[in-house]
Amino acid sequence: MEVVRGASPRPKGDPRYFGGNIPWISIRDVNAEKGVFLSKTVEGVTQAGAEKSRIVEAGDLILSNSGSVCIPKILKYKGCIHDGFVTFPDLNKYFSVLYFYYLFEWMRPAVIQANRQGVTQVNLNTGIVKAFQIPVPSLAEQEEVASRLDDLLTRIDRLKTRLDAIPQILKRFRQSVLAAAVSGRLTEGWREEHGMKQEDFWRFETIADLGKILTGNTPSKKRPHYYGGDFPMFKPSDLDAGYHVIKGSEYLSESGREQSRFIPAGSTLVTCIGTIGKTGFLRVDGTCNQQINAIIPSENILKYWVYFLIRSPQIQEVLIANSSSTTLSILNKSRFSMIQIKIPPYEEQLKIVSRVEQLFAFADQIENRVKEARAKAEHMTPSVLARAFRGELTADWREQHPELISGENSAKVLLEKIRTQKENLKPARKPRTRKKKVHPCPWSQMSEEEKNYILSKVWCTRCRRLVELQLLDGRMEERSFILTGTCKTCGHKAVRVLEPE
Repeated sequence: MEVVRGASPRPKGDPRYFGGNIPWISIRDVNAEKGVFLSKTVEGVTQAGAEKSRIVEAGDLILSNSGSVCIPKILKYKGCIHDGFVTFPDLNKYFSVLYFYYLFEWMRPAVIQANRQGVTQVNLNTGIVKAFQIPVPSLAEQEEVASRLDDLLTRIDRLKTRLDAIPQILKRFRQSVLAAAVSGRLTEGWREEHGMKQEDFWRFETIADLGKILTGNTPSKKRPHYYGGDFPMFKPSDLDAGYHVIKGSEYLSESGREQSRFIPAGSTLVTCIGTIGKTGFLRVDGTCNQQINAIIPSENILKYWVYFLIRSPQIQEVLIANSSSTTLSILNKSRFSMIQIKIPPYEEQLKIVSRVEQLFAFADQIENRVKEARAKAEHMTPSVLARAFRGELTADWREQHPELISGENSAKVLLEKIRTQKENLKPARKPRTRKKKVHPCPWSQMSEEEKNYILSKVWCTRCRRLVELQLLDGRMEERSFILTGTCKTCGHKAVRVLEPE
């Protein structure tokens, strides 16, 4: 198979070559568009730029060979590739392009791993790509493999998309639970069972009526002996732990603790500077900095209910609405304390907390199962690709269609036809009286150190990495020097092609 490298007009950005309407394909374009096909580019080149580049046709397969290595794409349009890509001009004449796309997708992790050993920048020259030993079934089976992979991998991608959507659904579910808890809908049935009407038992109060409101402070940083103890001081980032705030960003010494404001376990912490409304429930005694207000609940207020109240979308909306609209949002202690709320009786607070915790635990179970399923789905693609190129995916198809993989339809005959057609396409050489030019053998001109380095960087398709070659033969073919031998690790046949610069 012919492998050719792209080319880049120089210098980059020259208006004679760049800024035209001929698509100029870059690694950025390949990384930006997921899936099999490449349908758009950011840049373009002029006709003069195209003449100094490599033109590829719609339907051609390209493969990145530097930077983001071994990313295959099938083109939806005619365009130009630079020297960060290789392409295969005669691929679609003889083989299934989609089959080779998936083949390179499967090979990519091993290619990267093999070429990364001791190398900062991974690069694949055309010699390395030409030396890839690849499974080539009959054309009919290539098309069957590609078709089945297309179907299976599309299903896997859809599964991943559905799984990725579930966390957002669970987030909305938790918000709806909290909204129902604060509005009274969550315990509506419970009140009916006890002959209670909400308007008779829920009272309008303010956050200040929940208990003591305290704003944190930061002991002087100029006194290092205040820090380094075991008394936790909480900052807004620590409230990401939500219902289980235990670890602080910093810890105070005993003298530092005396300079801080003590906050007991069971308090609810709320950020009121910067990110307004971030809420955490304190599981240990500690303190907090000045960005946080603490609600230390009274004995007649259930401490867990306070946390769920402040977390509810209704209260979060009010907190943000009452904050200043300056560059740094601030909700001062006075305005925070005067925000109106509705407080149910203590018995109903207990019921609300119980129901919320049950529903949140249910959501947590689903979330954990989704994470497990997502991890399994992530491994499905490489597993399916491996089965395909081991021949397992189409084993039943081969049993059902022996006529499509044997005789004139076999891969061996296909490859022989390709060789014959290529030979026939070569123009007849005119007799030449002068002596035929002999290209110098690059191998003979190399030092022993250079030879050893090349022999230690040969791709083995069985090991799927670069290995050391046990050299058996070397020969010139036109301008290329072909090294053949066996892998010193597994004994499998391996080839290395040296091309002139």
